[in-house]
Amino acid sequence: MAALELRRKAAYQFCISGHLDEGRAALQQVLRHTGLWEPKGPLSVIAALLLNRALLRLRGLRFTERQPDQIPSKILARVDAARAAAMALTMADVVKGGYFNIKGMRLALAAGDPVRVFLFVYWEAAIRANERRHAREQAERMLDAARAIIARRPAPELRAVLRLAEGTVEFLFANFAASLRMLNEAEGLMAERGAGLAWEMATARTFLVYDLFNLGAYRELARRVPSLVQNAYERGDLYAAANLTSNGLSITYLVADRPEDARKSLDRAMAQWSRAGYQVQHLTACLALGYADLYEGKGLDAWQRVERDWPLMKRSLLTFSPTDCAYIVDLRGLAAVVLAQQSQGAERDSWLRGAEKDAAMLERLPYTLGPAFGAVIRAGVAACRGDRLGAVDALQRALRIYDQQEMQAVAAAVRRRMGMLIGGDRGAEYVAAAETWMRQEGIQNLDRLTRMFVP
Repeated sequence: MAALELRRKAAYQFCISGHLDEGRAALQQVLRHTGLWEPKGPLSVIAALLLNRALLRLRGLRFTERQPDQIPSKILARVDAARAAAMALTMADVVKGGYFNIKGMRLALAAGDPVRVFLFVYWEAAIRANERRHAREQAERMLDAARAIIARRPAPELRAVLRLAEGTVEFLFANFAASLRMLNEAEGLMAERGAGLAWEMATARTFLVYDLFNLGAYRELARRVPSLVQNAYERGDLYAAANLTSNGLSITYLVADRPEDARKSLDRAMAQWSRAGYQVQHLTACLALGYADLYEGKGLDAWQRVERDWPLMKRSLLTFSPTDCAYIVDLRGLAAVVLAQQSQGAERDSWLRGAEKDAAMLERLPYTLGPAFGAVIRAGVAACRGDRLGAVDALQRALRIYDQQEMQAVAAAVRRRMGMLIGGDRGAEYVAAAETWMRQEGIQNLDRLTRMFVP
């Protein structure tokens, strides 16, 4: 049993630090020894996930509380193995990580150790928030269950990871300012706690950086991210380095008008990442490189990047997440607008039809920003067709959502583009207000950053 526990810890440490190939090899041995089945193909993973969720609905979240020394060691070993697999995989192989989390939750509820139950329930909230149907209701149900356990067993480390889950849930619902407050609190609590929460700290910082990017807090990104990335490399934490580079370090280089450095930073992160399968980190790198393409006006490179990776994303079930799906479809639609601007005749019409198809898909997605993303693409289509009033109307629809979600950078880009379309004194006011904000955040090339968000 001691040898098995050491293998479990090794598998967990390999995976959470981004050394996925070594971690998965070790994890398979642990799962085999504890009798936990690992589904292989996409359909098998989905079926296993849904079956375990149905079984959980039948039994509910109630449990008979027991101390760990009252639970057979073999049962605890299975629970801990499921926990290791869930945490190790959930931020790379989302659906399989979700399967192990729900399987482990059922095992933990049957065992009765409240701390182990908490460790599954708190993260289940984030998993549920990343899905399509009844997400808020289900996420809050899991958070309430986690809060109830903390009320009986208050502990700083449990409060920290609960705050991580709460902040992640708000991020997935595009409430970036609220998410940022919660994740800053989580990061502070974890720093006080010290060792033992490396994955949780890296994950909190991942979503914290995503929040700063979406809120347009570029000066804060430039202040915090480079040292965090460097520290991650020094510790051999490829997970933190890849995540913080994709939506943190790369955007700071674009803000500084250094697109080649953005590409180099992404190449460095992904050169050390696993090539076995297609994980979340491949998707976020695709997005970051696509933003660099749009920044430089390379619409074809951005469009081909998405088209090349799209089948891999679907096979890896990453398009199962409306958040991930929205951002990647938005990139493709924006790229199609750029290509339409650079084309003529039948080719131009084809790109415009493709952009409209992506806009319609975004508008149907159950994601807060989907309609805004779709409206910006429709504005580009309208402008290409000479419908200036239609383009302005679409940008106004997008702007209402971006302002509501406090997304200042993209809102500034929309205002600047609107001002250019409107013209005259009123248009000049829009442009001036947008440019004042952009310069305050240290944006070096206003035209290029505007083009990245609003071609």
